[in-house]
Amino acid sequence: MNKSRLPAIQLILVIMIIIGIEAFSRHGLFHFMSYYNYDAIDWQMQDFKKGSINTVFIGSSEVRYGFDPETFNQTFTGKIQSFNLGIDGMNLSYYRLLLPYLPLATVQPGIRYAIIGMNVAEDVKLYPTAEQGGIDCDTEAGSLQKGVFTSDFAIDSKLTNVCHTTKSTLKNLKMALLSASYALEHKKTLRSFILHPWHKKLTREQLNQTNLGFHVRPPAESQASLDNEFADWWKNEGASSTSLDSNLFSESLADGGLYMWYVRFFREHKIIPIFVSLPTNPRMLTLLERTNIYQERSAQLKKWALKNNVIYIDLGLKTDYDPVKDFADRRHLSHFGAEKFSKELALFLKEDLK
Repeated sequence: MNKSRLPAIQLILVIMIIIGIEAFSRHGLFHFMSYYNYDAIDWQMQDFKKGSINTVFIGSSEVRYGFDPETFNQTFTGKIQSFNLGIDGMNLSYYRLLLPYLPLATVQPGIRYAIIGMNVAEDVKLYPTAEQGGIDCDTEAGSLQKGVFTSDFAIDSKLTNVCHTTKSTLKNLKMALLSASYALEHKKTLRSFILHPWHKKLTREQLNQTNLGFHVRPPAESQASLDNEFADWWKNEGASSTSLDSNLFSESLADGGLYMWYVRFFREHKIIPIFVSLPTNPRMLTLLERTNIYQERSAQLKKWALKNNVIYIDLGLKTDYDPVKDFADRRHLSHFGAEKFSKELALFLKEDLK
């Protein structure tokens, strides 16, 4: 071989390798690695693109484990096709930051209703958007939220601008320089795949997740196991829980507050927002001495909903539910409780939507 041609051949090989890596990064990498940093969300977003959906549930893990779309749909006898987009750790404070980046109407243009799960007995706040400076991922977000806000999905959708770190300035400069290459933008995930090529995503079955986004949780093992969980939680966390901030709740109900943001966002997209108080284990409310606070806040929410022509359904206090069978733990419903709750909600909504 002519030695003078060797550099040209080597250059062509290098270019071909770069093109191959770039093509794999764009079209193959996320068949093996998680795009959202959580396999459960990968499945949710993949399944969300299928079929024709006109109703979505949004909120935190209490939504993900508490709303059973199949039961909900059956109760509406074919008029509603719903999907559960509940995400662990994404209470309404954080979900607001994520929501504008989710292609809801683009993927499912027939969405008519958004059912918003609220935990009335907890405080929420209006975090600044990316345009307002965003939040500090190191101090204002937990590991669950940070995982989503710094994921490969976040890189592609520019969601990383919402949740910044102390190294954000340098990071943003690097990303600007590397944005011409998809592989370089996603080099962290690509490196993980190269180091662990045997990695496989968890399946829906392994996650106990249905193709409608619902996470199926078994009931608590026994009353004794639930007692132990409550005791451990109270010892390590519950007893030191801070009191609720009445000002934060008032701010959430204000015209420029968190709840009205959701109302305006969905109405701008021609979607009817429906607020629903999430089922909360009554024992937890008793321990935290928040039962009366819950009832007071729910009464205020009903007045707010009436004033703003919004649907609000109060199903949060579940004193009639079996504490073992209907709850999976101190906070979340089991699949038995979710089936019961979803049917109740559907029956309430059938009357409200007439």
